[in-house]
Amino acid sequence: MCYLVDKGQSYGYVQNRHLEDDGISANDLHQIGLRNLTRLIDQRNARVLPYGNVFAFIAGGDFEASVMLLEAFWEGEFRKFVTGKYAAAIPARDVLAFCDAESTEGITELQAVINRIWPTGNHLISGKVYVRKGVGQWK
Repeated sequence: MCYLVDKGQSYGYVQNRHLEDDGISANDLHQIGLRNLTRLIDQRNARVLPYGNVFAFIAGGDFEASVMLLEAFWEGEFRKFVTGKYAAAIPARDVLAFCDAESTEGITELQAVINRIWPTGNHLISGKVYVRKGVGQWK
């Protein structure tokens, strides 16, 4: 996992030496990052749009994939769209698509999203479809 600091025109990576310099633990940094991400998403015109058998989370670019870490979305807002277990794809930092893990059509469409983005996409993250096994547990 990596953490970024907004420097205005760009982002800078937080490194272990920064934690030591500022006296912050890795867990503290994670909690700060989750709060900041929640605040950022709340400030944007975030929405979920249906596309066939999957749903796309749209929030202005850059941090859509990071929302995978925000339990409040999976246990709250996203429950309007999926009642069972979730399957999700995060092929790039600005893409989060999800569906019901029991939907074979949905899983096929998630893989198609990955296949469209993976060959030439920017800021790639993963070519895998994840299934949510429990709070904070994606396999």
